[in-house]
Amino acid sequence: MRNAASMVSAYSFDFSVKVSHVSCENPDDCFESIEASEVASHQTGLRCEARVTKRGACSSINDFSNERLPCLIWNDFFPKTLEMTNDEGQIVEGTYDVTYSCYFVLPDGTKVHPPQSPWKTLHTFDVRAGCSDVMPLGRDGNLANVARQLLLTSDEFNVADCRDRTQVYKAKETVFRRYDNDPEDGVLSYDEILSALEAQSADAHVMTLWNEQLDGALELKPTHVMRVETNDMECGTGSIVYDSTVYPSDSPGRESTSQQCQGDAQSMEVTWHYDAKLTAGDYTCLYTDGMLYDKLSVTLSNPGIDTYSQVNDGLYAATAFTDIRPVSGTFEDVQE
Repeated sequence: MRNAASMVSAYSFDFSVKVSHVSCENPDDCFESIEASEVASHQTGLRCEARVTKRGACSSINDFSNERLPCLIWNDFFPKTLEMTNDEGQIVEGTYDVTYSCYFVLPDGTKVHPPQSPWKTLHTFDVRAGCSDVMPLGRDGNLANVARQLLLTSDEFNVADCRDRTQVYKAKETVFRRYDNDPEDGVLSYDEILSALEAQSADAHVMTLWNEQLDGALELKPTHVMRVETNDMECGTGSIVYDSTVYPSDSPGRESTSQQCQGDAQSMEVTWHYDAKLTAGDYTCLYTDGMLYDKLSVTLSNPGIDTYSQVNDGLYAATAFTDIRPVSGTFEDVQE
C-alpha cells in the first residue's frame, strides 16, 4: 500500500495497493490490468480475497456488498479507487480495517496456501465526512462568509489594492451603502443582499439556504462587512494563501490587457499554496458560490492530477482549481 492515509474524507480514494509476485506477468503489480469480469471469473493463479469493514458494523457475510461501505468486498483490490459512500451516497464515518488473504489456485482447483483465519490486516484508517454540502455562514455568528460573498462579487472591492487599508475600507463601506435602500435600519436585509448579488451578476442560491438556516432572519450589519478578512493574494494570511486568480483590473500597475481578458474568460483558474505543514489524510474543502464543489485529500504519492503539487515531506496536495462551469451572469457581462 503506497498511499496509506490514516484518515480519508473524500468520496473516493486510491490507496495504491499493489500485489507483487515473481509468477505474475508483471511481477511488480499482479493486478495491474485486471478488469471487473476477471475478478469474478478467474479460477486459477493468484487470488486475493479482501474486505473493507467498519468496526462493529459487519457481523455476518450477509452484511457485505461488492460495491459499497460499510461492509465491502474488495477482491483482488479491484477497483483501484474505493468509493467511500454507502448505498445512499453518504459518507459513513468510523474506523475501517482492510483485511486480506492471498493464495494460488492450481488448474485442478487446489488452493496453495488457502485463506486462514484470522486474515491479515493490511491497513486501518478513519473515515470523516469533513466538508458540508453548504459552506458555513461563519464562526460564532460573525456571518463572515455571507459578507465575503457580497464583497468578493463586487468589482469595486476586487480591484481595490489590499495594501492600501484606506482604499479597502472605503470599498467595503461603498458596497454596503450602495445596496442599503433603507439607511435608517442600518442593515442589509435578505432582500437587499439578493438585489446586490443580482446587480453584481453573482449566483445567490447559497443565500436562500443560509436564510433558511437562520429561520428567515439573514441580514448583514455594517460590522459584519467592515471587519471581515478576505485573504487577498498580495496580503493573504492563514493556512491557505492565494497565488493567482482570474479577475480583470484597471488599477494603476495592475491593469489587465485585452489579451489577458480574452484568455481568462475561457479559463477561470485559481492557484494557492499552504502556509501550514500538511499530513496524510488532511483535505481541502473546495466551494464555488458557497456550494461544495469537491473535497481534495492530501496523498502520500503523486496522484497524477494536474492540479496537485508536491508540498512538505514528499506529500501531494491540490494547489489549483479551474472552474469549468458555464459563465454566469447576463449576456452583456460575458461580452465585457
